[in-house]
Amino acid sequence: MLLCLVMTMMMVQPELAAGSTTDPAPILAEFCRTYQFEGVADRVVLTTTDSQGQEQSLEIVLQRTTTDTGTLTRIDFPEVSFYHTQGVLTAERAGERNHAVVYLNESAGDFLEALAAVAPAWPMPQLWVVQDDGSVIDPALGRIMFTAADVRDTEILLTGSSSAGTVTLVIDPETHRGLWFGADLRDGKIRCDYSRIQREDPASWAITTQGRLVVSRLAQLALSGPPISVGETLNDLDLLTPDYEGISLSELQSIEQVRRSGPWVVLLILKADADQTVFDLAGAVASGLWSGSAREIAALNENDVLRYWLGHRTILVAVTPDLDILPARMDSIASRAPIGVPMLVSTEPEHTLDRLETESSLVAVLVDPHRTVGAVVSIETAETGISAVLDAMRSYTRKDAGEEPEGPLVGSD
Repeated sequence: MLLCLVMTMMMVQPELAAGSTTDPAPILAEFCRTYQFEGVADRVVLTTTDSQGQEQSLEIVLQRTTTDTGTLTRIDFPEVSFYHTQGVLTAERAGERNHAVVYLNESAGDFLEALAAVAPAWPMPQLWVVQDDGSVIDPALGRIMFTAADVRDTEILLTGSSSAGTVTLVIDPETHRGLWFGADLRDGKIRCDYSRIQREDPASWAITTQGRLVVSRLAQLALSGPPISVGETLNDLDLLTPDYEGISLSELQSIEQVRRSGPWVVLLILKADADQTVFDLAGAVASGLWSGSAREIAALNENDVLRYWLGHRTILVAVTPDLDILPARMDSIASRAPIGVPMLVSTEPEHTLDRLETESSLVAVLVDPHRTVGAVVSIETAETGISAVLDAMRSYTRKDAGEEPEGPLVGSD
C-alpha cells in the first residue's frame, strides 16, 4: 500500500561476473537525458522489506511527457490517480472510482513538490537531473552520488550511496533506461523493477473537475458506499443549520412539527456551489410538492390512507467538502436558499452526493421515519421532478400505514 512505501525493502542482487569498471558520470547523464527527451511510460513494481523480513509490493504506472504547453505527468496507484501540469495537481479514486469527487490543488508548484505534500515519496530515477557536482536528487533518498559503473553485455550496474544507505541502479545498455533500482537502508531494503509500457495518449491523462465536487484534502476522496437505493436504511446524516447547530437526520425526523407533517422527509440534495438556478429549481420543487400534495389530500376522503403517504416535509441539503465552514462561507450558502424552504448543510459528501448514481444537479431522496429510503429521484425540471416525487409517495399507499401522524396532514410549509 502507498502509505508503507517509505519502509525499506529487500533487494536480491544477481551474481554477475566481473566486468569492466568505468566512470559512471557519462552513463548516468545518458540515462537522465533519455527520460527527459523521450518521456516516461513505466510500470513500476515497488517492493519494500522491513527489518523483520516482511515484504510488501505495490504496482505503479508512471507516465510523463513534455508538450508545447509544458510537462504532463500521470501516476496511477491501485487506489488513487494523480495528474499534474502547469503547477496544478488533480487526483481521483482509481479502481472502484468515485466519479462525484475530485481533488484539486491549483497552486501545487512543481510535480515532486506537489506530490510530496499528499503522498509518501518513493525512488523515481526517471525524474533525476544531474547536478553540477555529478550527483542526482531523489525524492525519497535525497542526494545520491554514484561512484562506480560495471558494464555488462545485457546490463550496466551503477553503484553509489546517499545519506539513507547504499544504492544500485541497473540500466539496459541498448535503451539507456532503468531495469531495476535498489537501496539497502538502515531499517530495511527497497527495490523497484521497471517494465516499459505503451504510453497512453497524453490527452487522456487529464482528470476533469467539471460537474464534480472539488475537495482540497486527499482524504476526502474516501470511497463512498454503494449508490443510495430504495429500501436501504440511510446513514444518520450529521447536518448543520445556518446557525452552526448540529442536527442528525434522526433528530430532525423526531421534531414534532416535522413528524406531524407526515411520514416522509424529502431531502433535496445539491452542491453548495451549484448555480443559483439549481437552488431556484429546488425552491420550485418544494413549493410544487407542498401545493400538489395539499390539493390531493384535500380531495380525498378523510379515511383514505393515501392522505397519510402524501404527508411530507421538504428539506434542502447543501453539500460542501469544507470540513471547517467559516461564517462568511455559511452566510453565502444560506443566502442562496429559496424563501420558505428549510436548509441544512452537509460536510459529508461521502454519505450524500458521492452515493448518488446520477449526474443531475438536484436529487430528491425520500426517507421514512425509520430512515428507510422510499425513492431516489433525479430532477431536471420542476414539473417532472414534482410528478416523480408525488408518484413515489402514492406508490407507498397501503393499509398498514404504521405510525399515523397526529393532527392534519399537509405538505411542507
